[in-house]
Amino acid sequence: MNPILYPKRFLTMKSFSKLACFISLLAFTSLSNALPSDRNQPIEIDAERAERNDKTGVTTFIGNATLTQGTLKISADSIRVKQNPSGVDNIVAEGQPAKFQQQPEANEPLVKAEAEKILYSVAKETVNLSVNAQIDRGDGSTINSDSIDYDIRESHSVASGDSGVKIVIQPQTEENSGNEQQ
Repeated sequence: MNPILYPKRFLTMKSFSKLACFISLLAFTSLSNALPSDRNQPIEIDAERAERNDKTGVTTFIGNATLTQGTLKISADSIRVKQNPSGVDNIVAEGQPAKFQQQPEANEPLVKAEAEKILYSVAKETVNLSVNAQIDRGDGSTINSDSIDYDIRESHSVASGDSGVKIVIQPQTEENSGNEQQ
């Protein structure tokens, strides 16, 4: 029997301690500039199966994979986490679709994104959504495109693709317009 395919049957103390070390390293990683409390939350990953390559620092979670840290949630058919000595370097989620959601501020709605592939570079603080990409800001404003790149630090996004870009911007309400008509 293959220990990768049937990890519960072959979990030795040595492999268990490596997995525990990996999970504890993930728990101290900052994933983005969302709610400050998100960075202080442990990362939890659930999947049907996991494969770890210690030489490359890559762990792949396969089958109904879900990663959560505070309000951050990534769900996909597979989630690949690459680590370097200082922590998580990047996260790649692939699915039909892969989904990403996070609450940017305490009083704001969840921002939801989906695409067939989501690349989240922790070090660069960027997210790339590719193939059937869309972002819903939670207020009815949306972006749909083949590809969307988002720079978290700069709050800057670029959408592009062969099939064009569709953006829906909701009108301002009196509540968020700052009473400009006085």
